[in-house]
Amino acid sequence: MIVGGDFNAARLFDEVYPGQHDFGAFFDGMERRGFCDCHWRIHGQEKQTFWRKGSVRPYQDDHLFVSETLAPHVRRCAVVDDELVASGNPPTAVARMLSDHGPVLLEIDI
Repeated sequence: MIVGGDFNAARLFDEVYPGQHDFGAFFDGMERRGFCDCHWRIHGQEKQTFWRKGSVRPYQDDHLFVSETLAPHVRRCAVVDDELVASGNPPTAVARMLSDHGPVLLEIDI
């Protein structure tokens, strides 16, 4: 099973706003239910996927989770942040061309 989307949950929220959010519980709950956060598993860190005007923090709100059975087959998980998605120099400084969210790309060997 693959579950993905804009979860409005980022591990960085808990660091920036201690005690106000508990997104760690969300991610722990997904893992307890047998889902792997693909980007986190591969990179060991989050990457910005949300660029709201005036945002100064690199929040990753968008995630792709796979079931435990698919996790060993994940080859690549990356945030798309290129010339098609970005606008301006640096890309995060100006409104995005297509969306204020960057897509998350998943490659699975099946």
